[in-house]
Amino acid sequence: MSDKILILITEMSTRYEDEFTQIWKIGTSDDESKPEVGFIAYNEISNEIKENTKLILIRGYGYDLERTIVPNLNNILKSIETQTKEVIIGIHGGGGTSRAEDLKSELKNITSVYNYSMHPIPEEFKDLIEYVHKLQGNKQVDLDENQFNKYLEIAINGLKKNKDLIQPFSLLKHRIAHLFLPMDIDLQGISEVKSKNNIEKAVEYLKEVVEEKKDNPAYYRQRLADLWYILVKGKMENGKWKMEKERKIENGKLKIDYFELIPKDTELKTGCVPVPPRQDCESLLAEGKGVIDLLAEDGKLKVENGGKQQEIINWWNKLLTLCGLQYDNGNPFDKTKIYPQSSVFNSQSSKSEILQFMCVLDCKIQKYSQNENSISNSDIDEILESKMLNEILGSNFSHLKSDIYFHWWFCALDKCLDKLREVIKDKDARS
Repeated sequence: MSDKILILITEMSTRYEDEFTQIWKIGTSDDESKPEVGFIAYNEISNEIKENTKLILIRGYGYDLERTIVPNLNNILKSIETQTKEVIIGIHGGGGTSRAEDLKSELKNITSVYNYSMHPIPEEFKDLIEYVHKLQGNKQVDLDENQFNKYLEIAINGLKKNKDLIQPFSLLKHRIAHLFLPMDIDLQGISEVKSKNNIEKAVEYLKEVVEEKKDNPAYYRQRLADLWYILVKGKMENGKWKMEKERKIENGKLKIDYFELIPKDTELKTGCVPVPPRQDCESLLAEGKGVIDLLAEDGKLKVENGGKQQEIINWWNKLLTLCGLQYDNGNPFDKTKIYPQSSVFNSQSSKSEILQFMCVLDCKIQKYSQNENSISNSDIDEILESKMLNEILGSNFSHLKSDIYFHWWFCALDKCLDKLREVIKDKDARS
């Protein structure tokens, strides 16, 4: 067996569209409790570890280390520990460096554990991925073991060299995705069950979803508040909208000064109001920075190229509108003029469609908490068939259209962030 084996715990974006299936092109299983595994020898993809196995892919569905990932890894390691000199493990680090550290603490005698990202695909991995693709339908072709070893070595060296491949913008993008990924999966699951005319099972599915959240009746609005904080470091607090003005260290402690906006419309009629983010919202940032900090400083873009500037502004405006944030058309990076779109703030503000949608979901939590038997098919229809997101999606993101409006919104959110990242390339933002 090879003196080196690379094990990758891949990214999970949505149930059937992720790194495991889309980048490495390995098949899937319907059994979510057992992450799929691909054992890759230099000349084939098999269902077992063979003498020349060099690359092992584990589909990281849910990143449940204790229940799925670690037991699966331990079984694999038990099979190869006496036959190989070095095991290198990479885990998709969308949640930050803690994933590698958490995994390392769970494993015995394995210290080579690294975070990695496939957004964008690192140069060091491209040849290896292409070679694996050749294994998909060319089992009769004699492949070059030396060439495979070369590509594997390049990938491993890239993994070791770049211990933190996740640049600040990519890290924030992943954290944003994981705010809404469970919600997207739940709604797609409910829709799929209902499409099979199993209304009773779909209702039970929705009940299970809201049951988990009944201790936080503003659960979904808080997710939106977390998003706002990651984007612009703004939050609701004691009836005020606060945007970070400056942060500094005084007497060894972090001190943050804020711009504050007091809502003008204090008589709330709908009850659909913004809520504060999670208490530890600082942990959502990348080294204290939000998306706005990576793009601009003191209201001015960091990227100097004129063409890129306009492209960034266009996608930033779309992103803010999509997320229910109002901004100044003259300078969308002016922190003193960014705040949630809502009639709560002033009568001229346009309504925030995504805030209204999150309120609908929070109402289902509250409805269930008052009477567990009150959830019905009409609640499912209100969630899945709601067209309140249509206005902000239809004009700019019609090509991403989905029958599930929230999934459409989630794809549009990912598109905006991807476009911004493509333009600034992380390093261009000089963060």
